[in-house]
Amino acid sequence: TPTFTTDEEVGGYTGVNHLVDKHVITKDIDYCISTDSGIEVLHVASLGDSEFVITVKGEAAHSGRGWTGINAIEEAASLIQKLKILGIEVGKRRSKIPAEPLYGTKKMRPGLYVNMIKGGLKGNIIPDTCEILVDRRFIPEEKAAEVEKEINRVVREFAKESPAKISMKKILGYDPMITPPNHKLVRVVRKQARKVLGRDTPPAGSQGSTDMAIVSQLGIPVAVIGATRQDSNIHGIDEHVRITDLVSVTKILAHSYLELLPTRAK
Repeated sequence: TPTFTTDEEVGGYTGVNHLVDKHVITKDIDYCISTDSGIEVLHVASLGDSEFVITVKGEAAHSGRGWTGINAIEEAASLIQKLKILGIEVGKRRSKIPAEPLYGTKKMRPGLYVNMIKGGLKGNIIPDTCEILVDRRFIPEEKAAEVEKEINRVVREFAKESPAKISMKKILGYDPMITPPNHKLVRVVRKQARKVLGRDTPPAGSQGSTDMAIVSQLGIPVAVIGATRQDSNIHGIDEHVRITDLVSVTKILAHSYLELLPTRAK
């Protein structure tokens, strides 16, 4: 059954998650093929993703009497440096799962990044609030709860030293998705992709995260192949796919369905 869903970029809660909550997608489903991916490899795993907003509350003051306030932006900047140290440590870890070779890592790797910062009202006011967004990508061998504890530990330790008040809230969470590379679904899609493309699409882990994780958690095997390429400039200016790749992926899906469906009918 083709299903078109929304909001994967912001948590999937009104898309795939909604269909799971309403029992439209259930553990009785045999296979799932997602097209939220590229055409160069066959993704059988993905990173988990936890996003946190950390709020730093200082005390506003006139810049002419800046010492009477607590600069939330400056305190947040110091916290970012502590998080960067953790990020370097996290970035040294590796999964056992092979990564897509196009992006310079042989194995899936986690990361911790401060991707947004918001603070300040006016040039002559010491800011009393600053928010930072931390994006923590984690490999299948890591657990979401441990990831959160690790970041929370850094925040708590910094809060002991800082005159500002610090709080942290989780705003988004995907677990890793993983399907055994020798699963029948993977073998079938890989075979059909080879016929259509004239080359192999080796199973690999994605350095992205996906709402297919909740489908995987139901015990449903997931394979992911789509129309993007390394030069598609994903999340950049002029993000694009090739029409020929859209046609190729459509053929791969159709042939895979034809091979898988008779097995289910038996």
